[in-house]
Amino acid sequence: MTDVLRVFSCLVAVLWLAGCAGMIPLNDIDGSGTVGRSLTREQVKEAIEEGAERVGWLTKEGKSDEILASYRVRVHSVVVEITYSVDSYDIRYKSSSGMKVFCSEADKQAARNIIVTGRQTCPGYADPLYIHGKYGEWTNELKQSIEHSLAFGG
Repeated sequence: MTDVLRVFSCLVAVLWLAGCAGMIPLNDIDGSGTVGRSLTREQVKEAIEEGAERVGWLTKEGKSDEILASYRVRVHSVVVEITYSVDSYDIRYKSSSGMKVFCSEADKQAARNIIVTGRQTCPGYADPLYIHGKYGEWTNELKQSIEHSLAFGG
C-alpha cells in the first residue's frame, strides 16, 4: 500500500509541475508592431483584419482605431484589443476564458490559478500577471501574420 501511495504522490507532483511549467508573464505588444510602408488608416485596418483572420482570429470593430480580435481553441479563448495608427499598432490583452492565469506573485507561488479557485477574473478586474504559454504563441502568430499583411498587402 505504501508503494501505491508513493507512486500516486509522485504522479500528482509531476502533473502539478507540468501544469505550472507552461505559464508566462502576460506581456502586451506595445509599439513593436510597425507599419513598414505608407498606408492609409483604412488600409492599416484592413491589413490587420486580414492578418488576424488568416491565422484563425475573429475580428470586429471596437472604438475608433481599435479592432477586437478573439481566438478560440476547444474551451480556451482569448480576446485582445488591437489599436492602430498609420505608423504602428499595439496588441493588448482584454480577457480570456478557460485559460490558466495567475493574478499575483502569491497566486503563482501557491499555484492558485483562477480556473482552480473558481474565480472568473482577477480581483479588481486587473489583468493577470501570468497566463498559459499558449497565449504567447497565439499572439506571436497573430503579430507575424499582421506584419506580413502590412508589408505585402496579403
